[in-house]
Amino acid sequence: MSASSTVVIGIGNSLRRDDGVGLCVASMIEELAIEGVTVIEGVGDGYALVEAWSDCNRAIVVDCTVSGNAAGRIFRFDALSESIPADLFNGYSTHSISAVDAVELGKV
Repeated sequence: MSASSTVVIGIGNSLRRDDGVGLCVASMIEELAIEGVTVIEGVGDGYALVEAWSDCNRAIVVDCTVSGNAAGRIFRFDALSESIPADLFNGYSTHSISAVDAVELGKV
């Protein structure tokens, strides 16, 4: 992956119903075959997430959460200019560290 690229990272598990939304979105983007965009599906933990975006200029991470909002609600954050609200994530994760923790680690 070149330093000028964009990476779309789909997080989730296709066998766990709505937890597969990140994979579904990533797959749809991959089908578009957009020049300069690399798609990674199924990143399993926060440490791998940091590695997945380490050599790109822009990372787009797609994941789902239980937010208390209507199903399908989309949240968008620019992690370089704002913090991701940790309360969107219930503290339980199938990842070794959460996406929020991975973003903070990546900033360091």
